[in-house]
Amino acid sequence: GIREYLFARGVSPELTHRIMLNVHQQRRDCSTAPGLSHFVELSLRLRYHVHFEVCEPHLKSSFMMRALKIVQPSIFDAEKWRKVLRHIVASTGDVLFESQTEASSAFIVIEGIMTYLQDPLSSNVPHYVEKEFRGGTWFCEVALCLQWLHTGIAEASSACELMSIDSKAFAEMITSFTGRAGLRFLCAYAASLRAAIVTTDSSNRALINDAALPVHPSEVIQGLPEDDAILYGNACLQSLDGSLFWLARKERLAALAKETATRKCILVINEHEEIVRYVRVVSLRLQTHDQRFLVHIGEWKANGVEHCCKLPGTKPNDGERTAAVVHRILHDRFLPISDVVELTGESEISETSAVSKQFLVATTYLKQVEPAVLTSPPSDLQNVVHVDFRSATMQRIASTGPIVSTERSVVSSTSSAASFIVPGIPAMDDLEPMLIASGSRVFLYGWMRQAEYDVITSSDSTAA
Repeated sequence: GIREYLFARGVSPELTHRIMLNVHQQRRDCSTAPGLSHFVELSLRLRYHVHFEVCEPHLKSSFMMRALKIVQPSIFDAEKWRKVLRHIVASTGDVLFESQTEASSAFIVIEGIMTYLQDPLSSNVPHYVEKEFRGGTWFCEVALCLQWLHTGIAEASSACELMSIDSKAFAEMITSFTGRAGLRFLCAYAASLRAAIVTTDSSNRALINDAALPVHPSEVIQGLPEDDAILYGNACLQSLDGSLFWLARKERLAALAKETATRKCILVINEHEEIVRYVRVVSLRLQTHDQRFLVHIGEWKANGVEHCCKLPGTKPNDGERTAAVVHRILHDRFLPISDVVELTGESEISETSAVSKQFLVATTYLKQVEPAVLTSPPSDLQNVVHVDFRSATMQRIASTGPIVSTERSVVSSTSSAASFIVPGIPAMDDLEPMLIASGSRVFLYGWMRQAEYDVITSSDSTAA
């Protein structure tokens, strides 16, 4: 019946009660009604409210919608969406959209199974692709802020219920109800998203389709112009500042505000209306022909080597995109060997969550690993300093290039063995450690296999 239908879709008890009163007042028997398409006897106002409440949880699953909400909290007012949402019921075999046609709406699958098809003749894929998508899936969300051509065919594999969001009506709603600030932020978000899509490396372009983009939302926020990034960051901070928890922690909040202003992190509001700190790190996984990969195991200090064990990487600078970060790693940290490094494959993205000890706020650490191969054996690398832990001697392989800092006098045949002991790194016959300098800093690297790396890093996780 209608009551069961509304309950299954998360419609609030208050709205359900209003709907049932409306139905009973009109003396209609709707006990067999299977869906919203049979709600024609309801007032338009009630139908719009049902559409919005069914769609609202899915709207909140969208990073872009949550970003708009933090800038303009009133955006999730049901009345504003009356001309934006449209309910769709599709039968088995119905085609929602065709490849290479212009997208005028975004779609959310509420219930049922949609099959998404791509072939090399009409899509940028190397082979035929067929995927099934169920409730909660967004199609063509990007069409709400950018011009978009469908990259595949969406066909109903069962009876389906969907909501469409008209792109033109959405833009008009943003303009009418959120003012210039909301529209400006949406335009800035769109420009940043477009830049991220355009700069996607060739290995990931086949992943761009109507159902997914190989762009993490935090990268879009990171790429916003300074004024819009400040607007967004301040809105997040204001929501924190009003809570009792932060009243006695003003110094920590000020430190968080400083980090946000320098864009070393971004703040977002999640599906649970909580502010979460995002920290993005881009790393390089440089692999040899025998499946070892390069690991940053220490940094040269005056009194020896300061231990660490992680993939070489760094946080993006202000507004810096992934491609620029990788270029900086290669031509800064690895300038002496950059000519024998070849980027391959698609990025590996992983997320871990913890409460930051410094800021006492939930933090998601977004790690983006760019795979690469070393086209030369490690022992043949030029312009690096190879280190023999066991004999505590170093061999300078070449006399040119920015190898080590001469101010620190790293190259020395009389260094003591203690200077080269790296705490936490066990002896490995094939570690092949080497020193590479970056400016005035000198880094120590070694080559490990996955099992060795996992053992060492399993007890090394900390939240900053």
